[in-house]
Amino acid sequence: MLDPKRLLTPTDLPRLPTVLLLGSAIAVAVGAYEHAHLFHHDYGTPLIRTLFLVNAIASLATMLLLVARRPLPYLLGALTISGGAIVAIIITHSSHLLGFYEAAWTTEAKITIAAEIVAVALALAGLVTGRGTLAAALAAPVGAPAPTPAPDPRPRIVAGAVVTIILGGAIVGIAQGGPPGGGGSAPTRAQRDAATQRLAALGPVAREGRAVFLGDSGCGGCHRLADAGTSAAVGPDLDRVLAGRSSTRIRQDIVDPGAEVAAGFPKGLMPGDFGKRLSPKQLDALVRYLVAATATR
Repeated sequence: MLDPKRLLTPTDLPRLPTVLLLGSAIAVAVGAYEHAHLFHHDYGTPLIRTLFLVNAIASLATMLLLVARRPLPYLLGALTISGGAIVAIIITHSSHLLGFYEAAWTTEAKITIAAEIVAVALALAGLVTGRGTLAAALAAPVGAPAPTPAPDPRPRIVAGAVVTIILGGAIVGIAQGGPPGGGGSAPTRAQRDAATQRLAALGPVAREGRAVFLGDSGCGGCHRLADAGTSAAVGPDLDRVLAGRSSTRIRQDIVDPGAEVAAGFPKGLMPGDFGKRLSPKQLDALVRYLVAATATR
């Protein structure tokens, strides 16, 4: 009978599976950095940002398991985290199931899904090549040391160094990096404070529209809008392109985004089904909010 404690037994694998799992851990670290970067810059809806943070923390914990010579829980963690990330990325690029839709594949999305696929592939390769040692470790009697080959400390030293370097780079990159999507800059604290004051003066319908912008519509995941505190640059900067526009024109921009596309952005980048996705009440509230939030001040 399998003793769950065996999953946490320190186990040294042969060199090939160790190297494969180390490569997998590096790919997990790349994905963790991208998710932490997106979380830091308020990309997406509150649910999406929470998932970004959970992914980054869980990835760090999983990498440390490998450094601590726990390959079995590392494999379980890496396959779950990276596999889940792949599924989530595909969902957000093909549907509104998670309350957030990305019509375009940004550089960050491409890097992240590539890293997660590599992490899964290398983890599975490590599992296959090290299955003999892993099976023996699981089958060993309770209390007996797990059978292992002669330990080679070098892979663990390299793994620890790589994880340390990546984490250090992540901290520096997150502190100094700009918002995802390229272009644009995050709203300053002064802009956020001013937005909070303006929000208090908005009517209830406009306040509801702000909630739609940040939630059901997913607008905040693609556009920069100082009033909402979003800084994404997948689509146009709304503070700039909507300034002074009428409610009629803004409504048209939402329900028929292909009618007139902002310079520098490809046609078809924004989904054209918001007229069906949002209820009439939500659409009215969103339009009123955008008029108020981008009015010339």
